[in-house]
Amino acid sequence: MSSLVVNDITNSSGTRPYNTTLSAENTTTGGTSLDFDNIPSGVKQVHILFQTLSGSGTSDFIIQIGTGEVFKTSGYVGSSWSANTTNQNYTDGFGFHAAHQAANTYEGVISLYLCDSSNNTWTSSGNIGRSESGGMGISSGTVSLSGVLDSVRVTSQGGSDTIDGNSGISIQFQ
Repeated sequence: MSSLVVNDITNSSGTRPYNTTLSAENTTTGGTSLDFDNIPSGVKQVHILFQTLSGSGTSDFIIQIGTGEVFKTSGYVGSSWSANTTNQNYTDGFGFHAAHQAANTYEGVISLYLCDSSNNTWTSSGNIGRSESGGMGISSGTVSLSGVLDSVRVTSQGGSDTIDGNSGISIQFQ
């Protein structure tokens, strides 16, 4: 049996297509959103990682993406389902768990994938657990941006509920 051991993989142009970057963990609470800016051009995958996230009201959490650090707030097509059989459609962001209540806490990953670079179309897929109840939510969606993705925002629908619990949110991108 043979094995291949390498320290680095580059493509013909000298770039590293398999290099993954992890952001610093953000544990901020009290605001209505958390932004991750300065995502480099050429990223094709973004993973948003949640640890014990909770909000003050009953608006569902959503992920919004942006270009030029301006977030897209409409035109999303997607939905989420939670284990209590609640379904929700979203047009203002990628929703990740339907029927939020103030006592809910979430852990999990929302993954974003560039599916068409000619029109900057992104698709989402997510699995989010509720640590306070053992519930589970799944989600998916799609949206096209006017330019290259460079920012990700975690907020609530309508943007008025505050993030009152956050053991850590970070992003990975490749």
